[in-house]
Amino acid sequence: MKHLKYPGNVPQASRSDNSESCTQAVCLNGSGGGKNATQIKRNKQDKLKLVTWNIRTLQDSKSQNKSNITPRRTAIIARELNRYNVDIAALQETHLKENGQIEEVGEGYTFIWSGCKPEEDNYYGVAICVKTRLIRNGTISHQTCINDRIMSIRINGKRSSTTLICCYAPTLPSNLNIKEKFYEELRNTIRTLPNNQKLVIAGDFNARVGKNNTVWRNVLGNYGIGKENENGLLLLQLCSENKLTIVNTLFKQKSKYKTTWQHPRSKMWHILDYFLISNNMKSDILRCKVMRGANCDTDHQMLKMEMTCNKPKFHNPKSKNPKYNSELLNEEAVKNQFQEEMRKEMNLLDTVSDDPNVTWMGIKQVYTKAAKNSLPKKEKQQEDWFNENKTSIEEILKTKQGAHEQYINRPNETNKSKYKEARSNCQKLIRDIKDKWWIERTKQMQLFIDKNDTYNLYRSIHAITGAPIRPLNTIQSKTGEIIHDKTEKLNRWTEYFEDLYNQHNPINLHAQITDFSNSPTLKDDCPTKNEIEKALTQLKNKKSPGVDTITAEMLKAGEHLTVDMFAHLFNQIWTSQTVPQDYRDAEIVAIHKKGDRSKCDNYRGISLLSISGKLLSRVIYNRLTVLAEEVLSDTQCGFRQNKSTTDMVFSIRQLIEKTLEQNSKLCIAFIDFTKAFDSVNRESLFKTLEYLKCPPTILAVLKSMHENTKATVKMENEQGTAFEVKT
Repeated sequence: MKHLKYPGNVPQASRSDNSESCTQAVCLNGSGGGKNATQIKRNKQDKLKLVTWNIRTLQDSKSQNKSNITPRRTAIIARELNRYNVDIAALQETHLKENGQIEEVGEGYTFIWSGCKPEEDNYYGVAICVKTRLIRNGTISHQTCINDRIMSIRINGKRSSTTLICCYAPTLPSNLNIKEKFYEELRNTIRTLPNNQKLVIAGDFNARVGKNNTVWRNVLGNYGIGKENENGLLLLQLCSENKLTIVNTLFKQKSKYKTTWQHPRSKMWHILDYFLISNNMKSDILRCKVMRGANCDTDHQMLKMEMTCNKPKFHNPKSKNPKYNSELLNEEAVKNQFQEEMRKEMNLLDTVSDDPNVTWMGIKQVYTKAAKNSLPKKEKQQEDWFNENKTSIEEILKTKQGAHEQYINRPNETNKSKYKEARSNCQKLIRDIKDKWWIERTKQMQLFIDKNDTYNLYRSIHAITGAPIRPLNTIQSKTGEIIHDKTEKLNRWTEYFEDLYNQHNPINLHAQITDFSNSPTLKDDCPTKNEIEKALTQLKNKKSPGVDTITAEMLKAGEHLTVDMFAHLFNQIWTSQTVPQDYRDAEIVAIHKKGDRSKCDNYRGISLLSISGKLLSRVIYNRLTVLAEEVLSDTQCGFRQNKSTTDMVFSIRQLIEKTLEQNSKLCIAFIDFTKAFDSVNRESLFKTLEYLKCPPTILAVLKSMHENTKATVKMENEQGTAFEVKT
C-alpha cells in the first residue's frame, strides 16, 4: 500500500498494517511518476520515528525505591523500541527519582529521565529514550528536566530545530489546582522556546478531546472520536492558545489504530495519549498510528508518529586511537604471538637517531602495530544478569510476544487466558534466571574475597548494580548559566581546567630550609636494565593508557624486548636531558565527586598519562625514595612504604581516650588544602629538590618532564583545545 500525496496540508490516509517498510509518495498532479531511488533513500534517512508510551514503571519492583541497583526494565523497553525501529520515545509513569541517564548498550538506546526529589514519593516521572547514535552525532541536544511531569530535548535539523516536550498530565479525578499548575508549567516551558522553533509535545494527557473540529478549528482534524471531557477541554485550550494541532485526529483509519487505552469497567477504548505539533508542521507528518503489537505489561498502547526531519550531517565522533583488549596477554599463546609481532616490527625499523622523540615514535609504532595484529579491539559491554543471559531471555520474551499477538488479533477468553499464562511463566522464568545468576555471583565474590582479589571483587559489585547511571551532561558557565551545546560544554571544561592548573601561587624561594648536607648521595647515571625490570613489575595493570594507547600489560608482555628498547631510550633521555613530548601530554577526564553535578568545581580531573612515561617516572621515584626516607619526618605516614595513615588515626583515638580519662583538654587541627596537588609551584619544587641534593641529571630530566606540558579535555570521545599546564 502506498501513501498518497494530497494537495492540502492535512494528510488524509495512513498505513493500517504493521509493516515498517519505507513510505513512498505518488504524484497526483499529472506531471510525472514517483520518486527515484536516490530521493527515496534520502527521505528514508530524513525520516524520524517518534512514539509516546505510558509504560507504568521503569522499576523492576517497588522495593527498588531504596536500592542502588539499576532497573533492568529499561532493557525490555529498549528491545520493544528497537523492534519497531523507534528513534525517540516519550515515556510516562517511570517512577524514577531525580534526574539521570542510562545507556542500554545492547539495543543502542539511552534513557534520560526526570523525576521527583529524593525525599518525595515517586508517583509520576517522565523519560525520553533516544537512539544513542543521535546523541553522539549531535542530532539530539539540550536535555532539560523541568519536574517529574515535564521534560524536553531539542532535535537539530539543517535549517531549523524542533523541541520535543514529554509530559504526563494529572488524571481526571485529580484536584483542579493540580491540573492548572501542570498546564501553567507546560505553558511556561513553551514560552521559553524561540519563536522560530518547531514544537512537538508527546505524552499521556489523560484527556478526551472529542471530534468537534468546527469549534476547535486548526486544533482537531476530521477524524477525532468520542466526546470531550474536563481534561480534554484544558488540553484543547492549550492547543488553541499556542497554535498546536492534535496529530491523532488527522488520519483516517480504524478506531483500533487510534485508541490507546481501554477503560477497565466499561471496556470502551479511548484516546488518552497524544502528539501535538505546531500548525506549520502538518506537511511534515507522514503518519500517526497505534502499534498494537508492542508489549511491556502496560494498559496503554504505543502511539507512533513518523515525520520528516532534515538531519544535518554531523560528525560522529570516534576514538582516533582504538583500545585493544590487552587483558588477553595473560594467556601464554596470545603473549607469544604479541612478542612475535613485536620482533617483526622491530626488524622493520630502519631509523637510527639520537633524538629521544624519534626513538620513542619507533617504539610506539612497534607496540601499536603488534597490538593491532595480535589483539582484538576492546568492546563496550554491560556485565549484569540480563545481558549475560540475553539469549535465554529473548526466547522467553518471544513466547510471551506470540501469545500477546494472538490475543490482540483474536481477543477472546481462551486467548486472554493463554496470554496471562504466558506472561506469568515469563515473569517466573526470568526471575529464576536472575536468582540463579545472583547465587553464582555471590559464590564468585566470596572466592574473590578469600583470594584478596579486590579488582574482580569490585568488578562483580558493579555488575550487580547494573549499567551505570550517569548524570545529565549539562554544566554551568562561570556566570551560572546552563550550557547545553556540546562544543560550548567542551570549551567550558577546557576553561575550568586551564584556570585550575595554571594558578599563581607566590612562594618565597629564599625561605629558610633545613640543611641537608648529610643527605645520601644518589646514583645519577643512566637507568640499568635491572632498574627498568623492577619498575616494570611495579606498574599496575588495568589502568587507562594515555594518547599512545599502550597499556602496562603490553609493556610487561614484551619482557626482555621491552627492557632492551627502553634501556636504549632512557639512555638517550639521560644524555640529551629531554623527554618525548608524549610523556608531557595528558588527557583529562572529569569524574564527579559530590554535590551539584552541573558545577565544574564538584568534579575531579583525572589525567590519563603515557604508561611508558610512568615507567620512567617509576625508575626516578625508586632512586629518590632513598633520599625521601632520610629527610621526611617520622610523623609523615602518607605515601610512604610500610606506613599508613590508619596508624595515625589509631594514635589520635588513643590520645582522645586518654584525654577523656584524665578529664583534660585536647586541641586537634584538621587542615585540608583545596586542590592541593593541582596548584604546586614548580619552581619551588625544583628549588627544594636542589636543597635536598637531588642529582643534577635526574633534576634536569624532571624539569624536562614538566616543561611545555600540554593537556586536552576529553568528553564523549571529543577532544578540547590543548592548553599549557604550569602548576
